[in-house]
Amino acid sequence: MKTIALSVDYSWIDQAETTLKSIYAHNQDVKTYIINPDIPHEWFMNINGYLKELSSEVIVLKICQIPKIEFLRWYMANF
Repeated sequence: MKTIALSVDYSWIDQAETTLKSIYAHNQDVKTYIINPDIPHEWFMNINGYLKELSSEVIVLKICQIPKIEFLRWYMANF
């Protein structure tokens, strides 16, 4: 299984969807982590409904209080 991490907020949701469509059009068995503060849970449920057919999933990582770059440094060091 391949793993991808994206960090976006709701103002960039269209670009994130385009990126995901490109990834999943050419790959299966992909797990994508989306690090964000404000994307609605329903968006993830909708996307994952389609991705089940590809044995893939999008996982939400909500961050509110920690600056994104600090979280990414911590996450990548512990991954």
